[in-house]
Amino acid sequence: MLVRACYSETSLAGLQFDEEYHRTARDIEYKAWGEYLVVLRKNHVELYEDHSFPVREWLSQHKRLAFVIPLSITRTQLSLYSFVDLTFCLTYTPKVPRNDRVASFRIPFVSRGSKVFIFKVKSRSRAYDWVWKLWLQFNGKLPRSMDVKCPALNATVTIDAPETCGNEVEKMYEIFNRGNLIRLCVEGLSALSDWSSLIQREIANGKRLELAWRWDANLDWIWLETDVNQEKRKWAVLCGLVAKEVRVLIARLTGLFTGHQSLRSVFLEIRLAKHYPSHIHVRNGDRIDEPLGMEGYLQQLRPYSLSKHRVYLSTHDGNLFVLSPQNAYPPSPPGLPPHDPSPNLPDGKSARQTEVWRGALQIMNATGVCDLRNIVAVRRAFQLLPPQTHNEREAGDDSLNTWGFEEPGAEDNQDDGGGQPSGDLYTRRSFELLLKNGHVVRFEAYSSKLALDWINRLRPLVSYWKARHRFDAQQEMELAQATRPPLTVPRREEGTHAPLKLPTPLPALVTMHTTSNWCMLEGCRPVVRSGKLFTRKGLYGQYRLVHMLLVANHLVQYRIRTNSLLHPMVKKICLSDAYVSSGYLAALMLPGSEFDPSKLPVGRRFQDGLETDDKDEDVIFMICYRPRLRHTPDTLYHTNTIDLPPLSSKQKTLVFRTRSKLERDSWCWAINCEIERTVRMQKDRENAIRNNGNVIPSRTA
Repeated sequence: MLVRACYSETSLAGLQFDEEYHRTARDIEYKAWGEYLVVLRKNHVELYEDHSFPVREWLSQHKRLAFVIPLSITRTQLSLYSFVDLTFCLTYTPKVPRNDRVASFRIPFVSRGSKVFIFKVKSRSRAYDWVWKLWLQFNGKLPRSMDVKCPALNATVTIDAPETCGNEVEKMYEIFNRGNLIRLCVEGLSALSDWSSLIQREIANGKRLELAWRWDANLDWIWLETDVNQEKRKWAVLCGLVAKEVRVLIARLTGLFTGHQSLRSVFLEIRLAKHYPSHIHVRNGDRIDEPLGMEGYLQQLRPYSLSKHRVYLSTHDGNLFVLSPQNAYPPSPPGLPPHDPSPNLPDGKSARQTEVWRGALQIMNATGVCDLRNIVAVRRAFQLLPPQTHNEREAGDDSLNTWGFEEPGAEDNQDDGGGQPSGDLYTRRSFELLLKNGHVVRFEAYSSKLALDWINRLRPLVSYWKARHRFDAQQEMELAQATRPPLTVPRREEGTHAPLKLPTPLPALVTMHTTSNWCMLEGCRPVVRSGKLFTRKGLYGQYRLVHMLLVANHLVQYRIRTNSLLHPMVKKICLSDAYVSSGYLAALMLPGSEFDPSKLPVGRRFQDGLETDDKDEDVIFMICYRPRLRHTPDTLYHTNTIDLPPLSSKQKTLVFRTRSKLERDSWCWAINCEIERTVRMQKDRENAIRNNGNVIPSRTA
């Protein structure tokens, strides 16, 4: 895992060293981030690194012991640094710093003050396991009762543990497990009057109830009851209590209380497990279902040379991807079973999962992408030479399904396809995409009827995804403003202002499926998440606007160019050995002249109506990855257990900037969920990395 060691000359005993406190702390010196092999012993934590000379590891038969952190109840504190990244830290304060030879030897870079170690685990479930094991090491007490909130019904269910359980951990695991808590909540909530209309009806339609920990607008579903090796995680629910009770534990053990540090609002909630919605409701109340995707072979006419070249078009998640026919991954012919798109995928996959991976391979091998929202119109060609530009303007926001359905004529029915069309036949087989930047892209189909099929299928897709984007943006704005007032006050009349009122948080917090849905957890769609971000290569590069898509184990970037027909692909990042960090911890890695912690936040208002006043560090996240894994056209997951990266291998860094803190948190959560799924898909490789290298044997062994 990634570890950053730092120390403070002043004592941090009794303080909760989290992101909130870290922003105001002074006189802290840092060591660089490093990847360590971390071992939890009975009363201390050991951190190992590679030797400077490889021959020394061969002679000693173990890695170099870099740090030893004593787990003293009175001198070591456990704190959850960030709930978004699930980063935790250990703070150690020696009792007699200057004369404590053991402490000076074990932590050699400082001889006084407090030492802080910040840990970032690759997968989120393993981070929970580490925090829970450390929590038990510090004699963390299990709760006698647990409150479960139901936002849909605005109710709370309190579940008490029987007196016969005492402090036995195994009996508490049986009471506060995922299945038992859901069953007890259903028994308690079913007596409410709104249960049948709000919950029971949804369950009858195929939905189910699940548990989740919520911190502000961040939702963390409890969905993994086993670890990577399929061993039972009995603490899958209870481990979330660390985020809620760790400050109380520090105050109780140290006898200190810091009034300026408030407890984090972490709640256990029961919610309907919703997937990404496949329909929207427009203003007039009509329901519009998501149209089926479209893919197939076409010929694209080059704008200047007027030459033709074969391409393969495919639509995914509101985007039109252009692929080479050699890497098209087309579906199986009707009547035949679906073929395996990638030979290195695990066995036992369903036909639906095979289609998801086939779509992911199409996205990773695409040469360009066009956002369907950038298409003004889809029309049939009406002149022999394609125009280079157009003067069409986009209709208003309410223009859903304004394009009519074109029926094939007599001449279209007589066209059997093939051959070398010319004249009127060529125009009937062609259709054009009118883009927002004024360009025109022309494609030629195999026949006239197939060209009409493309037109009639693309028009609803363009209309739906434009409305889908406006609907999702509106929900994200309501969720972002659920806990704070709007930055601009709406006007009622000339010279008067509406009264300032805080938005009601309950309706916005009930519907959070746009930022955290179960499609991200179960991989139901080829695209886990997509959007426009500002990114730069390294810590000193220039920010560029990119269209980023999160697919199976990869981040795919397309550079957005204003005057280009299609956005070209610029980078594919493998998440097999990647770490995600955000917030103040990520901002500390930026150059000193770029990040100013004392800078006041600036209010921003974007074109779609989003208003934010987040700090600079709240809209930044970074990805540290290793580019050693080479990508082949059929590679999604890497199962190689031979070529393992050493701890001292160099990592590359990508910096991303979002528009708001909510958008950053949703991106971090989606990427962490995909890393979690990647770790479990590459179980053998992850175990080989974890066991790569020996440690000093325990004296009690």
